[in-house]
Amino acid sequence: MNGTINEIDIVALTQDLPKLGLNKGQTGTVVDISESGVFLVEFSNEKGEMISLESLKREQIKLVASYTQEKTRIMA
Repeated sequence: MNGTINEIDIVALTQDLPKLGLNKGQTGTVVDISESGVFLVEFSNEKGEMISLESLKREQIKLVASYTQEKTRIMA
C-alpha cells in the first residue's frame, strides 16, 4: 500500500542500489524531506549504528510503517 511518507516513517527500498551498497527491501528511517520531494533516509545495521544516509526519490522507496502523534500504522 502506498501512502504519504512523513519524517520518522519507516520505508523500504523498491530497488537495489549497488553503488550505495543497499538492497531492495532494506528498511530505513526518513529523517528529512526537501521541498523538492527528495527523502533523506537513514539506514542502520542490526546494532542500530548508521551505515548510510542517502537522498532518495519517492519511486525508490515505499512506506512500511507510519508514525503519527495519534497512532502507529503498519503498512501491508
